[in-house]
Amino acid sequence: MYDAKYDWALPGCKVMYVKRRHGRLRRLLRRRGIRRCFSDSTLSRLQYREDCRALKRHILTEVRTETPLIVEWPSYQGQCDWSGNGICHVLRIHGATAMPEYSGDPTASRYRDHEIATARHIRNWIGVSHWSLDTYHNVVSAQPEQQTVVPNPVNCDMFHPSSDPAAGRTVLYAGTLCDRKGDNRLAIAANRFLTEFPDARLSYIGRHSQSRADLIYSLIQPELHDRVDIRDNITQAELAAAMRSAAVFTMPSRGETFGMVYAEAMASGVPVVAGNKTGIPETVPNGQAGLLVDADDTDAIADAVSSLLRAPEMRRSMGAAGRGVAMEQYSVDACVTRTLDFFEQCLHSSG
Repeated sequence: MYDAKYDWALPGCKVMYVKRRHGRLRRLLRRRGIRRCFSDSTLSRLQYREDCRALKRHILTEVRTETPLIVEWPSYQGQCDWSGNGICHVLRIHGATAMPEYSGDPTASRYRDHEIATARHIRNWIGVSHWSLDTYHNVVSAQPEQQTVVPNPVNCDMFHPSSDPAAGRTVLYAGTLCDRKGDNRLAIAANRFLTEFPDARLSYIGRHSQSRADLIYSLIQPELHDRVDIRDNITQAELAAAMRSAAVFTMPSRGETFGMVYAEAMASGVPVVAGNKTGIPETVPNGQAGLLVDADDTDAIADAVSSLLRAPEMRRSMGAAGRGVAMEQYSVDACVTRTLDFFEQCLHSSG
């Protein structure tokens, strides 16, 4: 649920804003004296319920046509626990907010019960990986009537290889700087590969606090600091350019349902070093498009990065293989086709 000021830019899509109607209790709570008697969490829950009701009202108005309506819901926030004639509900399991051990989001648990109820109610599931589907089955204790896997799509026109993919020795990390994604373990490993390759650099891109940046630098030998840079979020076009200039992409995450940045690196023709658990092995074919290692083993991370830095031909071959996988499996055309095929299947099954 986004604020009305959110800058949507979705070519070919019509964006409709849903107006929330404040219930009697919420209108009463707008009075300052009464509002102070309730916690922020209580007010947040009331707003959430109003948002869900507003979405339901808006969708039901769309059913008044004779055209069958497919409503695709995200797996997070659990916004749907209802049915309606002429509506085919589909649940897309993007991430793992109902699986707090993987989400890395300390606030994710607030919607857990709603998410589980929604997953049990909706009988058509799309997972971004087989691992995400299998894990969701266990978490919600439910089996959908129909399910399929459709990866997250990558703009393979924006994320494309450099004319000389083996040039340079920049090691790139892109993602929120946090323990789960391995920013600190990569920093420890960097002491080895930056020492072995004096012309190599390490670049971090992603959301972070100053204290997190300070932690990263504290783990790296002081004489190597001038070859490490940490930047905040950048645009997709800027990220694509950074990918093309990298020799190796690495994010030694302990767990990802899919790992969008891995697919973007592959589309950019850059070999990947990543963790070897959860949904990552489905995204990055080990030994073909990159090297998968134990995300907690800093020596293994350093060995994998070093082996790619010293072997430009390996980088070229893995980069080309990764580009091929991305074009075949992760391109927008491939993912849209698979989604539409599943929608047709769901409509046919629902009559």
